[in-house]
Amino acid sequence: MLISLKFAQSIGISQGYLSEIEMGNGNPSAETLISIRA
Repeated sequence: MLISLKFAQSIGISQGYLSEIEMGNGNPSAETLISIRA
């Protein structure tokens, strides 16, 4: 959980929102997707 928290913070989103994206429930912007990919 600490790793996902630090990662989420590093790309400017909450850990909860990162979890939603991972589960397919979030609707991330193109910018967020690019940040995750980088």
